[in-house]
Amino acid sequence: MVAGQPNLGADEQTFCPECFRSLWQGGRCKRRDCPGYAPIYLRDQAERLRQNLAAWDGRTVLVTLTGPGADVLPWDRTLCPPGEHECSGTRGCRVDLVATAKWNAGVTKRLGDLLKAAREQTRRVHGGRARVAVLAYVCEAQRRGVFHPHVVLGYRTAADRAALDTFCAHLRSKRAAYGFGAGPAGFDAGLPDRFDGRGAGRYIAKYLRPDRAKQSFVPLLAEVAKWTPRNPATGRLKFLVRSAYVSPVLSRQTGVTMGFLRFRRWTHVVWGPGTSSGDAQFAYLLRGHLGAIPIRPGPLPSAEPIRPRAGPKNPRHDLALGEYRWYMAEQRREVEAAAANRRQPRAVQPSLWGECPASVV
Repeated sequence: MVAGQPNLGADEQTFCPECFRSLWQGGRCKRRDCPGYAPIYLRDQAERLRQNLAAWDGRTVLVTLTGPGADVLPWDRTLCPPGEHECSGTRGCRVDLVATAKWNAGVTKRLGDLLKAAREQTRRVHGGRARVAVLAYVCEAQRRGVFHPHVVLGYRTAADRAALDTFCAHLRSKRAAYGFGAGPAGFDAGLPDRFDGRGAGRYIAKYLRPDRAKQSFVPLLAEVAKWTPRNPATGRLKFLVRSAYVSPVLSRQTGVTMGFLRFRRWTHVVWGPGTSSGDAQFAYLLRGHLGAIPIRPGPLPSAEPIRPRAGPKNPRHDLALGEYRWYMAEQRREVEAAAANRRQPRAVQPSLWGECPASVV
């Protein structure tokens, strides 16, 4: 059976009891800086990192960059504990909120520019055949209130291993020019050959701790939002801090995205805990292809084509059911083959449907 996008609640506008911001249709707040949703968001990001990095068939190295020192990010003495001491995040000291928010707002933009410059320098030195892949990165929330990027780099051949040294050397020499810490403790090139893809995923996922979301992650994003310019027409932020990144090459290979993980949670609630990951993956592809959701799993319908038709009592429901059965009988093999080849399924030709509309809803 197929249904359109589910109506999650009433049509009137309500508010989130956690962050007190508006909600439509009574749905759950899915803002990543909402105290009620942030732990789920971080848990999904950690799962996405683990599953996608496990698909990498080469070696990895973990590179860490830190924020600048007190000359750029001064300490806020009003937030320090009493007594004479040297300021440190481990003692509970915090950096000035305004300086922190402005620096955190552009951290992923500066990190992307730095990685791009290192990639171009590596290509100039080693040519296009030696490649260092940026597989993922995570922005950890430090105790002093500054984001702390951890980058996973991947390589395969001996030529790639030589290019990795050039890549990391450029990161080390140019990090201060892109706003990162220039001190001895401001850069860690990691140990090559220490982790494979699966080990790197498990290691880096620990920085996305859901139990610390309300104490560290949510306050940092709230401060960033105050200093980020907004679109005057929509009120939305013009750019967002990307707390976690996964290479699209890996995402296309595994199919594990944030959207799929949210859909898998939905199937767990609606279909029950016995739903396999393969069924959820196929249903997710089906929803993207038809714009509809199969709300009751079951055996594959008959291979005999069933012409979609509208019934007298519930035409939309009968039409959706007919199109779903037609699709399952005629197109499932094509969709599964497309998933095996790591590419999107081609659109169904309108001539296959005759005079029936191709849209479910």
